[in-house]
Amino acid sequence: MNDQLLHITSMAFFALVTSITPGPVNIVLAMSGAQYGIRKSQPYVLGATIAFTSLLVCLGLGLGVVIATYPVITNSIKIIGTAYLFYLAYRIITSGNNYAHDHHERPPPGFIDGAFTQLLNPKAWSVSLSANSIYVAGHEPVIMTLTIFAILFFVICYASLWLWAAFGSKVATLPPAYVQTFHWVLGVCLILSIGLMWL
Repeated sequence: MNDQLLHITSMAFFALVTSITPGPVNIVLAMSGAQYGIRKSQPYVLGATIAFTSLLVCLGLGLGVVIATYPVITNSIKIIGTAYLFYLAYRIITSGNNYAHDHHERPPPGFIDGAFTQLLNPKAWSVSLSANSIYVAGHEPVIMTLTIFAILFFVICYASLWLWAAFGSKVATLPPAYVQTFHWVLGVCLILSIGLMWL
């Protein structure tokens, strides 16, 4: 296996591990899949995937240097993102018990919701910064490396988020007695993920 193929394989593994492990966007998608089904959750999946890939590219093209120069930007994103994620956790815990995919007072989370959640997700920023520093910086040609990484991340991130929505859709078949427990488990997991980002 030549060095380039080994590097691409390593990038793909990094993308898979960071995309499929639990995080704020994944947890929201599990809830969306449970309440609205896979099909209606797809705009959220697409919005979150495009937002993350765009963030990865922007940081790789120089925004990362600006962020490193002005730590107040990173801290502000973490504070605003934390507040928003706590709000999402509250929404999840207090969600209704109706998992009939066609009957809801609120519309399913859409493309803008997915993009907004991802851009306020401190995990997305830290993963993007780490990805660029490990796999892009110093690997010539940088633009080509970043392009390959962005394509890999887009495909793997989209597939991983789709799986979380699919997992959530299976919860819709649970007896009603288990529904509130599922809400609490997801909400607490989201709160724990927020705490881990501050360690």
